Amino acid sequence: VERIDASGKYVYPGLIDAGTGLGLQEAGGMDGAVDNFELGPYNPHIEAYIGIDHTSEILGVQRVGGFTTVVTGLNGRGEPIPGFDSMIDLWGWTPQAMVVEKRIGLRINWNEDRAEDLKTYFLEANAYAARDGMFEAGNLSEFEWDVRMDGLIPVVRGEVPVIFEARSEDDIKSAVEFAEEMELSYLIRGGREAWKITEFLAEHDVKLLFSGVHGTPGRDEPYDVHYATPALLHEAGVDFAIYSGGVANVFSLTYEVGMAVAFGLPMDKALRSVTLDASPTSSSPPGTRWSTRARWKPCSSGARKSPGTTSSTGCSSGIGPVEVSPFSEPERPDHQPVWKAEAGRSARRKAAGHVRIT
Repeated sequence: VERIDASGKYVYPGLIDAGTGLGLQEAGGMDGAVDNFELGPYNPHIEAYIGIDHTSEILGVQRVGGFTTVVTGLNGRGEPIPGFDSMIDLWGWTPQAMVVEKRIGLRINWNEDRAEDLKTYFLEANAYAARDGMFEAGNLSEFEWDVRMDGLIPVVRGEVPVIFEARSEDDIKSAVEFAEEMELSYLIRGGREAWKITEFLAEHDVKLLFSGVHGTPGRDEPYDVHYATPALLHEAGVDFAIYSGGVANVFSLTYEVGMAVAFGLPMDKALRSVTLDASPTSSSPPGTRWSTRARWKPCSSGARKSPGTTSSTGCSSGIGPVEVSPFSEPERPDHQPVWKAEAGRSARRKAAGHVRIT
């Protein structure tokens, strides 16, 4: 057993990036296969982990940056349903040894124009799941198996969430309304304009995967709108994790989270956004099973800043520190990781007398 002297340092868990393409392609300019898409518009039977290249050189680069576990998935080149995202550890001799969750969520590249086609597809999946249940119970003598419909069974039954890729205000709202109408367990991924609708997100109990802290603001947006978005979401009571959305840049996600801290995100929540809140479990995330990181004490964070104001701190050394235990109690008693989305939230809200926003 190797003993390491960590006196004067802080111990961190292995970090988690909740949205990447790691293992499915190499960084630009490097030799390697590109396995981040499949042919055809609907591929709910595809599981991303099976295409992982465990020999990819870029995996080690991200481990050096502190990331031991990531969610990886196909982008589908914009097709409606690329397949299931998978959660993997960044070390293992085979894809099967690396996988933590084979089906952590079904990715849907959302836009409102696809709503009717997707509704028809999910209604067909509901009917297929009902027939499957009858066949398993012995109440149906014949049953025609369909690999794609079979992949949707855990989704329509609420066992696995749908991950809607939605960035604009209108797309986020329409995706939420679609998910509630279909009574799906769901998350929103992207959320570039989430800062505009924080009240809507909180009211609908939307779980958000946010990316783009270092993104370029729009023509009429404040310069720091994306820097401050995590703080605005936290202040509104929205549960979220922060992800990179990339391949070569996963290790630099800590700098993005550090920028969010400089613009008002509490240090405790910043660490949670790349550990507990990026994990499908409510206790120690998968990366903590075998990996920790020791770092020197970072600088302190600045005060809460709204978009359009200037930060009062030049802090740039990342997230932390966390003393004694890497995980603190959540600030809100109803707090939960983003992956703990539940099906049927719309029905429960109606029963409680909430009015649905359209």
